[in-house]
Amino acid sequence: MTPAQQLDALRNALVTGQREMLKFEPLKTSIADLMLRIKSLETAVADQPNASAAYTDFYRAVERYRSEIECGIPTQRCQLELNDKQIACIRKAIDTVDTRVRKALCERDEQDADVKARQLKQLQLDADLVWAKRWYDYFSKTMQARITRQRDDLKALSLLADPSKDQCEMWFYLSEMEAMLRSGRTPDNGTACYDEEINIATFLDCWPPKCYTAAYQHWIVAFNDAESAQKIGITELAEAVKHAADLAVIADEALAKRREWILKELKAQDCCGPMSKCP
Repeated sequence: MTPAQQLDALRNALVTGQREMLKFEPLKTSIADLMLRIKSLETAVADQPNASAAYTDFYRAVERYRSEIECGIPTQRCQLELNDKQIACIRKAIDTVDTRVRKALCERDEQDADVKARQLKQLQLDADLVWAKRWYDYFSKTMQARITRQRDDLKALSLLADPSKDQCEMWFYLSEMEAMLRSGRTPDNGTACYDEEINIATFLDCWPPKCYTAAYQHWIVAFNDAESAQKIGITELAEAVKHAADLAVIADEALAKRREWILKELKAQDCCGPMSKCP
Protein backbone atom coordinates (compact mmCIF):
# COMPACT_ATOMS: atom_id res chain seq x y z
CA MET A 1 0.00 0.00 0.00
CA THR A 2 1.34 3.39 -0.97
CA PRO A 3 1.09 6.38 1.38
CA ALA A 4 -1.60 7.87 -0.87
CA GLN A 5 -3.59 4.64 -0.74
CA GLN A 6 -3.18 4.46 3.02
CA LEU A 7 -4.43 8.07 3.30
CA ASP A 8 -7.51 7.20 1.27
CA ALA A 9 -8.09 4.12 3.43
CA LEU A 10 -7.83 6.16 6.63
CA ARG A 11 -10.20 8.79 5.27
CA ASN A 12 -12.70 6.09 4.33
CA ALA A 13 -12.37 4.54 7.78
CA LEU A 14 -13.00 7.93 9.39
CA VAL A 15 -16.15 8.49 7.31
CA THR A 16 -17.37 4.98 8.15
CA GLY A 17 -16.72 5.52 11.85
CA GLN A 18 -18.54 8.84 11.84
CA ARG A 19 -21.54 7.25 10.15
CA GLU A 20 -21.58 4.48 12.74
CA MET A 21 -21.52 7.06 15.54
CA LEU A 22 -24.50 8.85 14.02
CA LYS A 23 -26.51 5.64 14.30
CA PHE A 24 -26.15 5.78 18.08
CA GLU A 25 -27.52 9.33 18.44
CA PRO A 26 -31.19 8.30 18.00
CA LEU A 27 -30.58 5.39 20.41
CA LYS A 28 -29.17 7.74 23.06
CA THR A 29 -32.18 10.02 22.68
CA SER A 30 -34.55 7.06 22.89
CA ILE A 31 -32.90 5.75 26.07
CA ALA A 32 -33.09 9.17 27.73
CA ASP A 33 -36.77 9.41 26.80
CA LEU A 34 -37.43 5.92 28.18
CA MET A 35 -35.78 6.82 31.49
CA LEU A 36 -37.97 9.91 31.86
CA ARG A 37 -41.13 7.96 30.98
CA ILE A 38 -40.28 5.20 33.45
CA LYS A 39 -39.73 7.74 36.23
CA SER A 40 -43.01 9.47 35.42
CA LEU A 41 -44.93 6.20 35.34
CA GLU A 42 -43.36 5.04 38.61
CA THR A 43 -44.66 8.20 40.29
CA ALA A 44 -48.09 7.75 38.69
CA VAL A 45 -48.32 4.11 39.79
CA ALA A 46 -47.27 4.95 43.35
CA ASP A 47 -49.89 7.72 43.54
CA GLN A 48 -52.65 5.65 41.93
CA PRO A 49 -54.30 4.38 45.15
CA ASN A 50 -54.52 7.88 46.62
CA ALA A 51 -55.74 9.33 43.32
CA SER A 52 -58.40 6.62 42.98
CA ALA A 53 -59.63 7.14 46.55
CA ALA A 54 -59.81 10.91 46.10
CA TYR A 55 -61.68 10.56 42.82
CA THR A 56 -64.14 8.08 44.36
CA ASP A 57 -64.92 10.54 47.19
CA PHE A 58 -65.37 13.36 44.68
CA TYR A 59 -67.64 11.27 42.43
CA ARG A 60 -69.88 10.15 45.32
CA ALA A 61 -70.19 13.69 46.66
CA VAL A 62 -71.35 14.91 43.24
CA GLU A 63 -73.74 11.96 42.99
CA ARG A 64 -75.30 12.79 46.38
CA TYR A 65 -75.62 16.46 45.48
CA ARG A 66 -77.39 15.65 42.23
CA SER A 67 -79.86 13.38 44.09
CA GLU A 68 -80.59 16.10 46.61
CA ILE A 69 -81.33 18.64 43.89
CA GLU A 70 -83.44 16.19 41.87
CA CYS A 71 -85.53 15.29 44.90
CA GLY A 72 -86.05 18.94 45.85
CA ILE A 73 -87.23 20.17 42.43
CA PRO A 74 -90.70 18.45 42.49
CA THR A 75 -91.33 19.65 46.05
CA GLN A 76 -90.50 23.24 45.14
CA ARG A 77 -92.62 23.05 41.98
CA CYS A 78 -95.61 21.93 44.04
CA GLN A 79 -95.32 25.10 46.12
CA LEU A 80 -95.70 27.35 43.08
CA GLU A 81 -99.10 28.84 42.28
CA LEU A 82 -98.83 29.17 38.52
CA ASN A 83 -101.67 28.55 36.12
CA ASP A 84 -101.32 26.90 32.71
CA LYS A 85 -101.21 30.24 30.94
CA GLN A 86 -98.28 31.42 33.05
CA ILE A 87 -96.38 28.16 32.59
CA ALA A 88 -96.88 28.36 28.81
CA CYS A 89 -95.63 31.96 28.88
CA ILE A 90 -92.52 30.94 30.82
CA ARG A 91 -91.77 28.13 28.40
CA LYS A 92 -92.26 30.47 25.46
CA ALA A 93 -89.86 33.02 26.99
CA ILE A 94 -87.23 30.33 27.56
CA ASP A 95 -87.67 28.99 24.03
CA THR A 96 -87.40 32.49 22.55
CA VAL A 97 -84.04 33.10 24.21
CA ASP A 98 -82.78 29.57 23.55
CA THR A 99 -83.61 30.01 19.86
CA ARG A 100 -81.56 33.20 19.88
CA VAL A 101 -78.65 31.47 21.60
CA ARG A 102 -78.79 28.48 19.23
CA LYS A 103 -78.78 30.83 16.25
CA ALA A 104 -75.65 32.60 17.57
CA LEU A 105 -73.90 29.27 18.17
CA CYS A 106 -74.94 27.92 14.77
CA GLU A 107 -73.68 31.03 12.96
CA ARG A 108 -70.39 30.81 14.86
CA ASP A 109 -69.93 27.14 13.99
CA GLU A 110 -70.82 27.68 10.33
CA GLN A 111 -68.32 30.52 10.08
CA ASP A 112 -65.62 28.44 11.78
CA ALA A 113 -66.26 25.69 9.20
CA ASP A 114 -66.04 28.29 6.42
CA VAL A 115 -62.68 29.50 7.77
CA LYS A 116 -61.31 25.96 7.84
CA ALA A 117 -62.47 25.37 4.27
CA ARG A 118 -60.88 28.64 3.14
CA GLN A 119 -57.63 27.74 4.91
CA LEU A 120 -57.46 24.48 2.97
CA LYS A 121 -58.33 26.31 -0.22
CA GLN A 122 -55.60 28.87 0.49
CA LEU A 123 -53.01 26.13 0.85
CA GLN A 124 -53.99 24.90 -2.61
CA LEU A 125 -53.90 28.44 -4.01
CA ASP A 126 -50.42 28.94 -2.53
CA ALA A 127 -49.27 25.67 -4.09
CA ASP A 128 -50.82 26.60 -7.45
CA LEU A 129 -48.96 29.92 -7.39
CA VAL A 130 -45.64 28.26 -6.57
CA TRP A 131 -46.17 25.79 -9.41
CA ALA A 132 -47.20 28.43 -11.95
CA LYS A 133 -44.32 30.74 -10.99
CA ARG A 134 -41.89 27.86 -11.31
CA TRP A 135 -42.78 27.28 -14.95
CA TYR A 136 -43.26 30.95 -15.74
CA ASP A 137 -39.70 31.57 -14.53
CA TYR A 138 -38.55 28.46 -16.41
CA PHE A 139 -39.81 29.72 -19.76
CA SER A 140 -39.00 33.39 -19.18
CA LYS A 141 -35.39 32.98 -18.07
CA THR A 142 -34.31 29.69 -16.46
CA MET A 143 -34.42 27.47 -19.54
CA GLN A 144 -32.55 29.82 -21.84
CA ALA A 145 -29.96 30.57 -19.17
CA ARG A 146 -29.37 26.84 -18.69
CA ILE A 147 -29.03 26.19 -22.43
CA THR A 148 -26.61 29.13 -22.73
CA ARG A 149 -24.44 27.63 -19.97
CA GLN A 150 -24.53 24.25 -21.68
CA ARG A 151 -23.55 25.79 -24.99
CA ASP A 152 -20.58 27.47 -23.32
CA ASP A 153 -19.72 24.19 -21.62
CA LEU A 154 -19.86 22.34 -24.95
CA LYS A 155 -17.54 24.90 -26.47
CA ALA A 156 -15.07 24.44 -23.62
CA LEU A 157 -15.29 20.63 -23.87
CA SER A 158 -14.72 20.72 -27.60
CA LEU A 159 -11.48 22.63 -26.99
CA LEU A 160 -10.40 20.16 -24.31
CA ALA A 161 -11.07 17.15 -26.57
CA ASP A 162 -7.68 17.45 -28.24
CA PRO A 163 -6.38 14.24 -29.88
CA SER A 164 -2.81 15.33 -29.25
CA LYS A 165 -3.40 15.18 -25.48
CA ASP A 166 -4.31 12.40 -23.06
CA GLN A 167 -6.48 9.84 -24.89
CA CYS A 168 -8.41 8.82 -21.76
CA GLU A 169 -9.30 12.40 -20.97
CA MET A 170 -10.39 12.98 -24.56
CA TRP A 171 -12.68 9.95 -24.36
CA PHE A 172 -14.25 11.36 -21.19
CA TYR A 173 -14.78 14.80 -22.73
CA LEU A 174 -16.40 13.28 -25.80
CA SER A 175 -18.72 11.26 -23.55
CA GLU A 176 -19.76 14.40 -21.74
CA MET A 177 -20.51 16.11 -25.05
CA GLU A 178 -22.50 13.11 -26.27
CA ALA A 179 -24.63 13.19 -23.11
CA MET A 180 -25.54 16.81 -23.77
CA LEU A 181 -26.40 15.98 -27.36
CA ARG A 182 -28.58 12.97 -26.50
CA SER A 183 -32.27 13.91 -26.46
CA GLY A 184 -34.38 12.74 -23.57
CA ARG A 185 -37.59 13.11 -25.53
CA THR A 186 -38.91 9.68 -26.43
CA PRO A 187 -42.39 8.20 -27.03
CA ASP A 188 -42.22 6.72 -23.52
CA ASN A 189 -41.09 9.90 -21.78
CA GLY A 190 -43.71 12.61 -21.89
CA THR A 191 -42.13 14.74 -19.15
CA ALA A 192 -38.72 15.29 -20.76
CA CYS A 193 -39.71 18.69 -22.14
CA TYR A 194 -40.59 19.92 -18.65
CA ASP A 195 -37.32 18.86 -17.07
CA GLU A 196 -35.57 21.77 -15.37
CA GLU A 197 -32.28 19.95 -16.04
CA ILE A 198 -33.03 19.83 -19.78
CA ASN A 199 -30.06 19.42 -22.10
CA ILE A 200 -29.46 21.05 -25.47
CA ALA A 201 -30.68 18.12 -27.56
CA THR A 202 -33.94 17.79 -25.62
CA PHE A 203 -34.40 21.55 -25.77
CA LEU A 204 -34.11 21.52 -29.57
CA ASP A 205 -36.54 18.60 -29.84
CA CYS A 206 -39.12 20.12 -27.50
CA TRP A 207 -39.08 23.84 -27.93
CA PRO A 208 -39.00 25.18 -31.47
CA PRO A 209 -40.26 28.80 -31.55
CA LYS A 210 -43.91 27.90 -32.17
CA CYS A 211 -44.08 25.41 -29.29
CA TYR A 212 -42.11 27.67 -26.97
CA THR A 213 -44.37 30.65 -27.68
CA ALA A 214 -47.52 28.62 -26.99
CA ALA A 215 -46.13 27.20 -23.73
CA TYR A 216 -44.77 30.54 -22.56
CA GLN A 217 -48.07 32.30 -23.21
CA HIS A 218 -49.88 29.54 -21.32
CA TRP A 219 -47.71 29.99 -18.24
CA ILE A 220 -47.95 33.80 -18.39
CA VAL A 221 -51.73 33.47 -18.14
CA ALA A 222 -51.53 30.66 -15.55
CA PHE A 223 -49.12 32.64 -13.38
CA ASN A 224 -51.21 35.81 -13.53
CA ASP A 225 -54.39 33.86 -12.72
CA ALA A 226 -52.71 32.00 -9.85
CA GLU A 227 -51.20 35.18 -8.42
CA SER A 228 -54.56 36.98 -8.54
CA ALA A 229 -56.45 34.03 -7.02
CA GLN A 230 -53.88 33.70 -4.24
CA LYS A 231 -54.10 37.39 -3.33
CA ILE A 232 -57.90 37.39 -3.40
CA GLY A 233 -57.87 34.22 -1.30
CA ILE A 234 -55.68 35.87 1.34
CA THR A 235 -58.08 38.82 1.57
CA GLU A 236 -61.16 36.60 1.73
CA LEU A 237 -59.58 34.37 4.37
CA ALA A 238 -58.64 37.38 6.50
CA GLU A 239 -62.21 38.69 6.30
CA ALA A 240 -63.61 35.24 7.14
CA VAL A 241 -61.32 34.97 10.17
CA LYS A 242 -62.39 38.44 11.34
CA HIS A 243 -66.06 37.58 10.90
CA ALA A 244 -65.54 34.31 12.79
CA ALA A 245 -63.98 36.23 15.67
CA ASP A 246 -66.95 38.62 15.76
CA LEU A 247 -69.45 35.75 15.76
CA ALA A 248 -67.49 33.98 18.51
CA VAL A 249 -67.87 37.09 20.69
CA ILE A 250 -71.61 37.16 20.00
CA ALA A 251 -71.94 33.44 20.78
CA ASP A 252 -69.96 33.76 24.00
CA GLU A 253 -72.15 36.67 25.05
CA ALA A 254 -75.29 34.66 24.26
CA LEU A 255 -74.10 31.78 26.44
CA ALA A 256 -73.04 34.07 29.26
CA LYS A 257 -76.22 36.17 29.26
CA ARG A 258 -78.78 33.45 28.48
CA ARG A 259 -80.33 33.41 31.95
CA GLU A 260 -80.28 37.22 32.17
CA TRP A 261 -82.07 37.42 28.81
CA ILE A 262 -84.65 34.82 29.88
CA LEU A 263 -85.47 36.80 33.02
CA LYS A 264 -85.88 39.97 30.92
CA GLU A 265 -88.08 38.05 28.49
CA LEU A 266 -90.27 36.82 31.34
CA LYS A 267 -90.85 40.43 32.38
CA ALA A 268 -91.29 41.60 28.79
CA GLN A 269 -94.03 39.02 28.20
CA ASP A 270 -95.51 39.69 31.67
CA CYS A 271 -95.59 35.96 32.41
CA CYS A 272 -96.12 36.46 36.15
CA GLY A 273 -97.26 40.10 36.30
CA PRO A 274 -100.77 41.51 36.68
CA MET A 275 -101.72 40.86 33.06
CA SER A 276 -100.75 37.17 33.29
CA LYS A 277 -103.75 36.40 35.50
CA CYS A 278 -106.31 37.82 33.10
CA PRO A 279 -108.56 35.25 31.42
